[in-house]
Amino acid sequence: MLGPQLMKVRPMLVKLGPLLVTLGPKLVSLRFMLVMLGPILHMLRPKLLQLGPTSLTLGPMLLNLRPKLVMLGPIFVKLRPNLLVTIRPKLVTIRPNLVIIRPISVKLRPISVKVRPTL
Repeated sequence: MLGPQLMKVRPMLVKLGPLLVTLGPKLVSLRFMLVMLGPILHMLRPKLLQLGPTSLTLGPMLLNLRPKLVMLGPIFVKLRPNLLVTIRPKLVTIRPNLVIIRPISVKLRPISVKVRPTL
């Protein structure tokens, strides 16, 4: 499904090679989540392409987030269209409004993000 999109970000992925190798085992555990996020990633593609070189500076921050990413495991994520994603050290911002993650409860800042376990 993501074939064409992945081809467009291929140069960026090549530059991130060493980082991706380090994250390899963790990325496998995220596969289920990525499959569910397919349509959302398609909507985000223009924004991701705009990030370009800026995204390369996220390397160390992604390593800091690695334990949190592994904890998420298979999750259910409900995101509204036109969301903005900003990654900073120990801070993940997803706007606007609702994010539902299970089976764990994680509080993200600022308060514009709501995260709660599903029942």
